Amino acid sequence: MALTRPRYSNIVDTDYKASCRVVTTTNITLSGGAPASYDSVSLNLGDRVLVTAQSVGSQNGIYLVQSVGAGSNGTWVRSFDANDGERLTAGLQTTIAEGTYAGKSWRLTTPDPITVGSTSLTFLESTTIAAGADRNIQFNNSTGLAGATNLNYYQANSALVAGGNIHAAANIIAGAVYTNQLLWQANALPVTLSGNINPTIYLSNTLVSTATTRVDTLPAAGNAYVRWNVVAKDQVNNRYRFVTIESVNDTSSVYYSEYGSVKSNPVYEVAEFTSNISSGNINLWAVGDSATVFVNFQRTMLGSYAPTGYINNFGPIGPAGTIAETSSNIVTTATSAATSTTTGALQIAGGAGIAGNAYIGGNAVIGSDLTVTGNLYVQGDLTRINAATITVEDLNLTLANGAATAGAANGAGISVDGPAGAQIVYIASGDRWSLNKDTKVNNLYSGGIFWSGNNAVLRTGINYYNSASAPVNPNLGDKWYDTGTDILYEWQSSDGANGFWVDVGSLAITSNSAITANLITSNITSLTGNISSTANISFTGNITAANLITSGELFVTGTAWQSYTPVWTTSGTAPSLGNGVLTGKYKKIGKTVFVRVRLQIGSTTTTGTGNYRISLPVAAADAAGVVMPSTYLDNGVNWYMGVVNCEYDGATSYVVPLLGSSPSGAVNATAPFTWNDGDSLVFNGSYEAA
Repeated sequence: MALTRPRYSNIVDTDYKASCRVVTTTNITLSGGAPASYDSVSLNLGDRVLVTAQSVGSQNGIYLVQSVGAGSNGTWVRSFDANDGERLTAGLQTTIAEGTYAGKSWRLTTPDPITVGSTSLTFLESTTIAAGADRNIQFNNSTGLAGATNLNYYQANSALVAGGNIHAAANIIAGAVYTNQLLWQANALPVTLSGNINPTIYLSNTLVSTATTRVDTLPAAGNAYVRWNVVAKDQVNNRYRFVTIESVNDTSSVYYSEYGSVKSNPVYEVAEFTSNISSGNINLWAVGDSATVFVNFQRTMLGSYAPTGYINNFGPIGPAGTIAETSSNIVTTATSAATSTTTGALQIAGGAGIAGNAYIGGNAVIGSDLTVTGNLYVQGDLTRINAATITVEDLNLTLANGAATAGAANGAGISVDGPAGAQIVYIASGDRWSLNKDTKVNNLYSGGIFWSGNNAVLRTGINYYNSASAPVNPNLGDKWYDTGTDILYEWQSSDGANGFWVDVGSLAITSNSAITANLITSNITSLTGNISSTANISFTGNITAANLITSGELFVTGTAWQSYTPVWTTSGTAPSLGNGVLTGKYKKIGKTVFVRVRLQIGSTTTTGTGNYRISLPVAAADAAGVVMPSTYLDNGVNWYMGVVNCEYDGATSYVVPLLGSSPSGAVNATAPFTWNDGDSLVFNGSYEAA
């Protein structure tokens, strides 16, 4: 039988390629910089070279020597049998003829699909691959491995997905493990987890000294329980020991933490560890016994919730109803504790001794007496006691405890629920109690009783009237409550016919009054009649009246100077005050207005154009008849005297400063001088109000 010559495609397209003369293990300049010899082998035109160590992995592959050159200026090009993805595929093998790797086989371990020039290619020499196995398993993307269809590799997210169980005799190391169920190795029983829990184990190490050093840190949110298993070695004194640190937090502060000391013996410490929360992170801190302590630690996080079920020392599953040998939290999933048989409830048949705080996230129902030997703190918005009678043995009941100010206690009180709606409420404004219902008292002892509308004090020895019309022949000090106007009045004369009633709240006199003695009051806000007096009348407050007729002296002490903001304008371009100063004050007594104004030019003031005008605080009765003296200071140079003349523009009374000496005329930006920083204008006087 004659031999059949194989076709070219049968040779080119196979994974078993023709041998290469030499293999490169360093980076080569392939075009215009290739060497004439490599690995002690002088290259010839057309020699095949396996390139494996380019700094850009996509340049690796099988090349032909296109030009040898002299020294290092040759050029290599890809071999035709390995220049595209159909001819260069995963598992490609070739043998090296000469050099260090003479007689050795090399294999392409990069998985398909391969794009020549883009895909980074990795070649391994056969002696680096363990006998009977490759270092890599080739997968078809998103499909099962031949012979194991339940094992799939997804290249897009570098994930390995198993449809069945994964058994490992040693550790499994992965960035993340996603599983429907974890089983304990000893008894194949499931580890049951509840809620938003993501158990995570993290390993690391660090060096600490005698200064406080942060060993580990992680976000507090979602990590209520953290445990560190720590091995510390004192490298100076060659001592080491193991310790476990546990930390429980509420995401803002650590409310339980074990302080662990690592000692090689009772005398010598290796390191001391503590835990805290700062800036939203849980931290593990250490202080070493010497300048160099090497710390290895394993951190275990149990998320926001603890595992459910029973907790004991035999694994995750224990005898029904037992809780034994644990210092961890005990958490149940019951949503109600109405009966002792509720599923998931914590049942305690005898007493429960709790040395620290007891935290109850939901309702707690206690079928018998509850005795609290310490203080009882309730931090909710509502405390409800469903009992017919409440007995308090303490002597004092405090509301708004801890209120720093009266305003913080405003609204504190006692309310009666239902249609009655009765309340006793503290009102911070006025510092008083408010009762919204009538109050009956057999005997009332008080330093003063006040009318609610005007704070008038009720006193003994006087009469109190409650009617819509004024009482007849009252005595001095008698009170009359006008039911029609809700106003309380007091009679101000011992003569029942010639006196007058005064509104105690506003001190308004409601009738004509002839006064033969001195009248002294702090504030009369309304006077609808006349006051005729043959003695002195002294007022320290404001008076609004029709007429005040007196044959004696009238002393008014309640009118104070008031500030106002003058307006500076001109008849031309408006000025701008900038950092200058313009102030005004006035007081009004009857129809007379007293005023004083000061304008000082600043460094950023612009003085405008045209004649200056400055507004008055109160409209003048006769604008043309108002003239007041004024002075003008050219700072550091001279004083000028003048007057201000009043005018009225139909809306505002204002004055126009005038010069009192030659040259005469109105004051403007250049008269009586050019106004600059520090120059000033002052006028004061009085005029009749409109």
